[in-house]
Amino acid sequence: MKKLLKVLLVLVILVLVGVAVAWLSLDVLVKTGVEKGGTYALKVPTSLNLASVHVFGGEIVLNGLNIANPKDFTTPHLMKSGKIDVTVDIGSLTGSTVRVSKFVIEGLDVFIEQKGLGTSNVSVMMDNISPPAGGGTEAQKKEAAKESSGRKIAVNQILVKNVTAHVQLLPLGGAKATTLDVTVPEIVLNNVSQDNAAGVAMPELMKKLVPAILMAVVKKGEGIIPPDFANSLTGNISNAVNSLGKGAGDLLNQVGNPVGNAVRGLGNGLQGLFKKPGDNTQQK
Repeated sequence: MKKLLKVLLVLVILVLVGVAVAWLSLDVLVKTGVEKGGTYALKVPTSLNLASVHVFGGEIVLNGLNIANPKDFTTPHLMKSGKIDVTVDIGSLTGSTVRVSKFVIEGLDVFIEQKGLGTSNVSVMMDNISPPAGGGTEAQKKEAAKESSGRKIAVNQILVKNVTAHVQLLPLGGAKATTLDVTVPEIVLNNVSQDNAAGVAMPELMKKLVPAILMAVVKKGEGIIPPDFANSLTGNISNAVNSLGKGAGDLLNQVGNPVGNAVRGLGNGLQGLFKKPGDNTQQK
């Protein structure tokens, strides 16, 4: 009897160890998936401090998502999050599509850095996420197919709370760069993956989400960000989203700047640059 109890005890311990290893593996898998998906989609280093998967509660908590700046920009990052709280359908965790009922990003810190006339970390990032002409090289096509064939995420709503954006303007005449702050209390994005019933891969989700957040910052910064720079940012974001398809465009429209209006706004801004001195004729 004692021998049998010892055997059972050993089996229980092995099962518990196996469960613990499986849980730890889930954390690592989620962390790696987010980092690889972000880096692939945005073409800049994307890192995550911590991923914690609570299987029985259907909750995934991510902390410290950091999207780096493109090369040669000096501000700390493009975006860095506090806590990201995701609730999923437990039954979908073993399937090809993870179904998300709650997706909340808290405390997002954003840097927008102007580097030259018409150039910023946003313009470079938007170039990064735009599909290559003709679908790219064969290697790029294979990589894109591989990324899109992975685990999908189906999410209806993403809520982004407490966004603080720092807009660094190009210094003039040897002066120090000017930094303006814009705060966005809340961004609500609905029907995020509606264009694909099977959900979207992590890189595609990142490509949709980043432009929408940046556009919300630009819209909130009206009257704070200089008009010419704001129009330039609007054009950069809109052009990139136009190349990503209707789903990404629908999200952009939700933050109050339809793509068509954005392009017209860019045209008006450029027209203003070439207005003759002393010409005060108002445009209708």
